[in-house]
Amino acid sequence: MQEDAGMRKAPQQARSQQRVDAILAAAAEMIGEMGYEGITTSKLAKRAGISVGSFYQYFADKEAVFQALGDRYLLEMRRKIDAMFPPDAQYAPMPVLVGRSVDMLVIHAAEHNQLVELMESAWVSPEMRAMTVAMNEEIERKIGEILAHRTPHLQDGERRIAAIVMMNLVKAVLPAIEGRGEPERSTIIEEFKRLGVFYMQSVIG
Repeated sequence: MQEDAGMRKAPQQARSQQRVDAILAAAAEMIGEMGYEGITTSKLAKRAGISVGSFYQYFADKEAVFQALGDRYLLEMRRKIDAMFPPDAQYAPMPVLVGRSVDMLVIHAAEHNQLVELMESAWVSPEMRAMTVAMNEEIERKIGEILAHRTPHLQDGERRIAAIVMMNLVKAVLPAIEGRGEPERSTIIEEFKRLGVFYMQSVIG
């Protein structure tokens, strides 16, 4: 099995993998309950249902746990980015592209609420921050590729600005719907889709 960054050793057996998964699941739960500073290795081990000694077989400290957790989060996010922008994305109708992007981001954030908060928090290792920046740049690049196909009249710099604006417009849906119930939540999501389509169509001209 592939070793996560920050791990002392990669789990070789199913039981070992279950322990690692339990530790990472505990960390994801606890970050939303007590924040990063309130978490200790002993608390992580207890929540995961293992001894502290077993914990240290795989991780040197809690920072290593969150490094591994962040790596998994970013890997999954990259898979979803590929699903948002398949090879034929440049030919898809704009409402389909924008709607798919907003929906996938909302679903991803709901599945990983605590991790989204962690990645946006002050505590992020330099490695995780660099990977997050690279991921955002990848999204910008893919949006730019779509614009390049549809806006030959624009300069590369203009497309890059449009891609940055569009990416942040889509991300803005998350704080806008936080804590809101239905049907208001769904209505706001649909309005963000409409706004995204309007912006992209105005850029395309």
